[in-house]
Amino acid sequence: MFPEKLKVTMNKAAVRVQELVPASLIRLFTGPFVPVFMMHRFACQDRDINGIDIASLRGCLEYFRKSGYEAISLESLASALINRNPLPEKVAVFTIDDGFIDQFDIAGPLFAEYDIPLTYFLITDFIDKKLWPWDDQISYILTHTRAGQYRLTLNGRNFDISVGSDANRRPQYVKIRNILKSVPNSSLYDDLSDIYRVFNVEIPAEIPDKYRPMEWDDARKLIAQDHKIAAHTCSHRILSRLEKSESESEISHSIQRVNEMIESSSPVFAYPTGRSGDFTQREIDYMANTELLATVSTIPGSVLTKKNKKSYLHSLPRYSMPDDLIHFRQCLSWVEIIKEKLRA
Repeated sequence: MFPEKLKVTMNKAAVRVQELVPASLIRLFTGPFVPVFMMHRFACQDRDINGIDIASLRGCLEYFRKSGYEAISLESLASALINRNPLPEKVAVFTIDDGFIDQFDIAGPLFAEYDIPLTYFLITDFIDKKLWPWDDQISYILTHTRAGQYRLTLNGRNFDISVGSDANRRPQYVKIRNILKSVPNSSLYDDLSDIYRVFNVEIPAEIPDKYRPMEWDDARKLIAQDHKIAAHTCSHRILSRLEKSESESEISHSIQRVNEMIESSSPVFAYPTGRSGDFTQREIDYMANTELLATVSTIPGSVLTKKNKKSYLHSLPRYSMPDDLIHFRQCLSWVEIIKEKLRA
């Protein structure tokens, strides 16, 4: 308990200091920056979805607007970086990955209410209902399997998984997800069939409602709410774990599909899972030779607006959307970027 209490105390102290020290003074040290926020699921009890608490999110958006912050799209941010155009001091970008139905009918209207544009990154085969994300299928398997000892054999290697009887199986999920991120991904969805078998779980005949995607018509309705639609690969496989031609195909075909289905798609992209190692310089170089303006990762950090080299524009950092106002305020202000510099 003590470390958690200490953390809360330190966060509150950071907010106090933030209020006392002018952001303009801090920017002399940090340089200008823009936080980009990333979201996935939104809490919905009717659908058994665990995600961002809507009341907490609304509180963050209320603060954002009342404090005079401006929201712009990722496309607008990238254009400003490329053209060296000035940006407001109090500005941020909000993005959403994957394309689940709750992202459409919960997040879309909520952010439109606050006049905040979202950039949606869609897994195109998911929207086409050809598949549903492999990492969510791992979560489904662990929810439906029995407690016990299991052995996965992937790429000639054995991995032992111990599943407990308690409801919290997050550690096992993380372990299996990391295993799948470490092996070749060419046959990832075929490997999933074996994982269902190993854990004695029947493969669903259709995508379960909890994991249902939005439709292309939904995506067009989001455009009408001033949100943006962009690509997030075809299948959400880890690009660095694919052969070069497969990686390029995942990117190019998903962009092509979004352009086919969305008249005014946004020229930006998001790497699947997006941590260091999930994409490499190979992907950055490929993206830099497309017509896209920018690509985002999930590496935490603020976008430094003085940087506009293509290698930087195609590996932009993002913060996970905080679930509390104190942390959200720190990401908006200079507190988190100072932390980053100290860690570096």
